[in-house]
This record gives sequence, structure tokens and C-alpha cells, in this order.
Amino acid sequence: DDVGAWRLWLVAARTALVERVLALDPGPAGQVTAALLTGEMGHIAPELMSAMRDSGLAHLLSISGLHITLVAGIVFFAVRRLLALAPPLALNWPVKKIAAVTAFAAISLYALFAAPGVPTTRAWVMGSIVLLAVLVDRSPVSMRLVAWAAAVIVLTMPEAVLGPSFQMSFAAVLALIATWEVWAPLQRRWREGAGPLLRGGLGLAGMLLTTLVASLATAPFGIYHFNRLAWFGIVANLIAVPLTSIAVMPAAVLVFLLLPFGLEAWALGIMNLGNEFVVAIARSVASWPRAASAWPAMPDWGFVATIGGGVWLCLWTRRWRLLGVPAVVIGMASAWIEPIPDVLASADGRVLAARDDHGGLAMRSVPGAQLVQETWLRRSGLATASEWPRGDGAVLGCTRDLCWVERPGHRVAIVSQARGLATGCREATLLITSLEVWRDCPAPLWLIDRTALRRDGAHALWLGAGGAVQIATVRKMRGARPWTAGETREARK
Repeated sequence: DDVGAWRLWLVAARTALVERVLALDPGPAGQVTAALLTGEMGHIAPELMSAMRDSGLAHLLSISGLHITLVAGIVFFAVRRLLALAPPLALNWPVKKIAAVTAFAAISLYALFAAPGVPTTRAWVMGSIVLLAVLVDRSPVSMRLVAWAAAVIVLTMPEAVLGPSFQMSFAAVLALIATWEVWAPLQRRWREGAGPLLRGGLGLAGMLLTTLVASLATAPFGIYHFNRLAWFGIVANLIAVPLTSIAVMPAAVLVFLLLPFGLEAWALGIMNLGNEFVVAIARSVASWPRAASAWPAMPDWGFVATIGGGVWLCLWTRRWRLLGVPAVVIGMASAWIEPIPDVLASADGRVLAARDDHGGLAMRSVPGAQLVQETWLRRSGLATASEWPRGDGAVLGCTRDLCWVERPGHRVAIVSQARGLATGCREATLLITSLEVWRDCPAPLWLIDRTALRRDGAHALWLGAGGAVQIATVRKMRGARPWTAGETREARK
């Protein structure tokens, strides 16, 4: 059909542009340029992606709010200034609205050409509402704008609300508007009677302040979803984002304008040159000691406290808005308040982990289970797992048939071989096994066997004082669903 043919044409055009860019510069700069023009990131080298992530610049690779905003702003101000150069047009035509319509067309074509995705669509919706506000003579910078944009996205893409892209984008926009409400009056007062040098300095200060505020506003969401914090991301963004705004994205607009005439090579050269600096910044910052570190998983109550404190801080205009700061601090610190589990077991029993003598995680896994291991480490705020002990230890040890986790009031047996079941059933207070336990197992107060693992999913256990055990399972956190099996149970003596 026509729609399918149109989509195939877009994919072919996108692929052709990627090939054109990489033929001109197959290196890291060309890879970044291709991603900014098409949204395709499959050609980016893992080493470059790691450097961009550890430096806090990975968001530059995904076509989202920053890129759509820059394209809209560049086209809007360029068209408005060009039309203002002709007095008959400036005096008789609605130049500002013409510029808004042109900018809307530009971001629509950019979003349509880019690889489809929630970030791009969400950014296009917000950009369109901003330009619509200009057309109806409303302020494009207001909290009402954020509310309308959020309502549109919730109604059209409700699944996006739970994703990091939606949350980080709206957190950044909310914080930027709140900051603008304070900064704009000060900037207007300072600009009155100021010379060109001071005006330029104020413009640069505003750009740097924007980058700083957006970085701080999105950091909690990056920690919650990805359990990783780029400590020097603010420094990298303070350099790379203005560079992207001043050189890279204007060149991107020129590339699309010149592409139909086959004259895009020199504009691509400008983009590649700018991205050379962006890549150099990313690699330099990522190479700094402790540039990025894992951050333990933030509990849900901590995440809610962080969001609530941030919203309170942004929405109020009186001094009591500062009461949101303690809530944000407490929410961020919540990741360090809750301890990591003492024992972890995957849904199939193939991957097991236990907290060792030093507070780290020792893991037992099989080939093909790397994703589970990496997820557990990431959510525990750890970079690597310690080696599973082969002999007896004070806290964690193994014999020939089974492994033991010792805690005051607890003796946990982890059994993977049938010959170890007898000992575990005789001596353990809690038994975890990937085997099916059919016969009577008298000693354990708690029994987690293959049936429980398959029904309830992965288990996390905290061993408390006096023999208390706290167990969290995937089923408990997810809740009952029509497609899940019967009720959760823990076998007790």
C-alpha cells in the first residue's frame, strides 16, 4: 500500500544518508553525525558509546528534546531575521507567525525522517505546542505549556510515562521554566544599557545555566533507571551542549537544506568538525578517575520523594519552595539507606548471589546468564562480583555438595546437586535449590525450590536479627496477573 511504500522510502533514504555520512568520515565524528541526522545508532562503536555514557553525553546521540528545540529555534530565528530585513514584509506581514509555521514544518520533517521512537515523538509534540502558543499569541514558556504537553502525551502514548525519556524530558523542562521565571527578570534588568560585551556574556551565562539546570534535574532519573552516575557529566555538558547548539545543529539544518541539490558535503564537514570536539570531550571526561560509578537502586519511596521535592521546588514561587530541597536530598540518599540483599536467586535457579564478608556480591552463574549478573550488580551499586568461594568462610563458604551463607540466627543452604539435599534439609534454617523437593524436608523454616522459583520469579532475601527473613519476589512486586500461576507461598516448617 501507499503507507508501506512511503515507510520503505523513508528507511531507504535514511540508510542512504548514513552511508553517505560514513563514506565521508567513517570515524567517531561521522558516526555521531549520522546518529544526529537519522536517529540510527547501530553503527556507533561500543567504545564510543561507553565514553559518551560515562561522560554524561549519551543523550546527545538520541534525537530528543534538545535536538528538536535547537532545530525549531534555529529555523524560527533565522526566518524571522531574514524576513525582518525587508521592511515591507516586516511591517505588513505577521513575520513571527510565519517563522513559527516554518519552524513547525522543519521539526515535523526532521522527526518524520529520523528513526521513529518515543523520545523523538514526545519532543515533536512538545515543540509543536510551543510553536502553537506563538501562533495564538501566548507565552511559549510557561508551566501551562508543560501541563498541556504532558496531557497530550499521556493520552496518546500512556506507556511513555513509565519510561526514562518522558520523565527526564519533563523534569528538565519543568526545572528550566522554573529557573527562567527567576532568571528572565534579572537578565532584562542587567541588559538595560549594557554594551555588546555584557550582552554576549549574559547570553553565554544563560546557555551555561540552562545546561547546568537540565543536568541536575535529570540526574535522579538517570540514577533510578540506569543505576549509574556520571560525576563529571555537568562539566562535559557545559562544554559539549553549547558547541552542539552553536555549530553542530545549525550545520545539520544546512545539510537537510542542501541535500536535495547534492551540496551537503561542506555542511557535513562542519558537523563532523564539531563532533570531533564533542567526541574528544567525551573521551577526555570519561578517562578521568572515577568519571562514572554505579549507584545502588533507589527504592520507590525514595524516587517518589525525589520527584515530589523537585515538583514542589519548581511549581511554587514563594520561599517555601525551598522545602522541596530536603525531600530531594532524602530521596537521593535512600539508595544508600536500604541494604543490598543477603541472597539472590534467579527465576530458573541458574544464577545465585550472596553478600560476602566485605559487603560485595559473590555470584554463581552459568554461561548465557550475563544479563542477570549485570542487572544484579548494577542495582546493587557494584562494578564487579567477587569470586564464589571454594572453601569454608566466615560468612560464605562451600563444601563439595552445597554452599552455606552464615548470619546470626541463620544458616542458609544453597543446593544445586541432589546429593546436597539431605544435608541442607537436616541443618539449614533456609534452603534454596533449583531442584524439586518432593520428600519431607524437616529442618528449614523457609524452603525455596524450583516450583517456587518458577512461580514467583527471582527472589531477594534479607536475613534479619532473631531469625527474621524478608523476601521480595518478582511476583510480589509485579502483582497477580491473569496469565500468572496460583498464589505465592513460602514453605515453612
